[in-house]
Amino acid sequence: MIFSLLQAQTQKLYLSDFRYDIAGDTFDVTNKYAKSGFETANLDDTIVFGYSQIISEDSGITCEIREKGAAEYTPCTAEIKLDKIEIKPEIMKPDTEYEIRVNGAKSIFEIYAPEESYSFKTADF
Repeated sequence: MIFSLLQAQTQKLYLSDFRYDIAGDTFDVTNKYAKSGFETANLDDTIVFGYSQIISEDSGITCEIREKGAAEYTPCTAEIKLDKIEIKPEIMKPDTEYEIRVNGAKSIFEIYAPEESYSFKTADF
C-alpha cells in the first residue's frame, strides 16, 4: 500500500510577497529616567536614555549637564549599553535641578537620533 503525503506542485515565491521591517526607519528616545527609580535623583544616581533600537558602539555621543539657571553646560561621560545610554554625572548637589542633553546617538542601521534632553531634580539629602 503506497500513501502519497505530498503532492508536487510548482509554485513561485517572490520576496515582494512579504512585508519585512527589521527595525523600522526611526531611531528615537523611548524613555528617560533616573536609574534609582525615584522621582528625585539620588546624588550618585545614573540617568538613563532608552532608545528604540540598539545603539552603535561607534556613535559619536556627546553628553552635557548643567544646573538650572547656569549659562554653560559641562561635558559628562556617557556609556552605551545596547539600547540605552547611561550617564553618571560627576558631582551633583542636593535639592538642585539639572538638565542633561545627549546628541550623536546612531543605531546599528546607521540612523541618527535627534538631540534629547532630560530635566530632573536631586533629592534634598
